[in-house]
Amino acid sequence: MLLPPISAFAAPACYEQAAVPAHAFAFASAESLAEVTGLTPDGAGCLTIPFWQGAPIFEQKIHAPFRQVYEAYAAALERADRVAAQNLYAWLRPTPRAFPQWVELFSAEEGPPQPGGMAAAVKILRLLQPDSSFEKNLLQPGDASMPVLNMRLAWPMLFLLMGGEVYPSQAWVTPSLRPEVIGRGLSWRYPAYIPLETRNINNSIQLRVR
Repeated sequence: MLLPPISAFAAPACYEQAAVPAHAFAFASAESLAEVTGLTPDGAGCLTIPFWQGAPIFEQKIHAPFRQVYEAYAAALERADRVAAQNLYAWLRPTPRAFPQWVELFSAEEGPPQPGGMAAAVKILRLLQPDSSFEKNLLQPGDASMPVLNMRLAWPMLFLLMGGEVYPSQAWVTPSLRPEVIGRGLSWRYPAYIPLETRNINNSIQLRVR
């Protein structure tokens, strides 16, 4: 099942029907891989990216829907394919999100998708996190031998750890968590971004970054 908070915008048909969509490039034969279809930064269109010997000819980021980027990492870990994981980290990025769309990830109530379920989510986090404090801050209380992530906190952090970019926006968003929680998550990647706060007519806190 597609998780709406993770894929706020459906991938266009040109991406869904591509011979080698961006999230699949790391698993294709390098010898036969001539081009890959990625998304435009706004996620609305497609780009054809020429490849040579398993890597893009020109230095560039290759964008794909966040859900598919996550699943590509999970597949690489499931197959114990170190080269695929390295290539994903080198080139693939989730489609950028404006601040309100990134904040929506804190509302994701679904658990981690397949393949791998929670075990894969923890492995992906450990693969990408810069230090162990990330995992510590995202874990739910419980058995240390069977770590369980609080996915409402993990999704936005995984987006950033996978190289996802967050853009300022004039739009206000009502967060599902305390503003300081969201601010701390954002400041790790964007220390200059300071969320502004206001209240709407219902006295609910709203945030924006401009």
